[in-house]
Amino acid sequence: MIKEGTQILIEKAESNLASAKILLSAESFYPDTIAFLLQQAIEKYLKAFLAQHGEGYPKIHDLYVLHEHCKELDSDFNQISPEDFDILNYFAVAGRYSDDMMAGMEEIIRFQATAQQCKDLIEIKIK
Repeated sequence: MIKEGTQILIEKAESNLASAKILLSAESFYPDTIAFLLQQAIEKYLKAFLAQHGEGYPKIHDLYVLHEHCKELDSDFNQISPEDFDILNYFAVAGRYSDDMMAGMEEIIRFQATAQQCKDLIEIKIK
């Protein structure tokens, strides 16, 4: 049975991922907004897994830390590569207010694949 708090996080993650996909298909390209939405989706999927397992989760945006907590509970999370977490973590906070870093289409597509991988794994693990 999916816990209420878990379900809320999953719904919010789904909303973030769906919104990013809509923006990707838009006529104009908004990489900072898309990267922010994908970071948020991954963050919420990881937190949903932790919440479902009664672990609680830290009130942080750091995907590395959340990913490590998930891997401690389930080694299948090793399937998710943290390769882009540095860049995605930037877009969680600083990227919303600064133009120091921009993501290109190739990076955005990679971020989207990571978010989808998180979603797919969470769907398997939480059922």
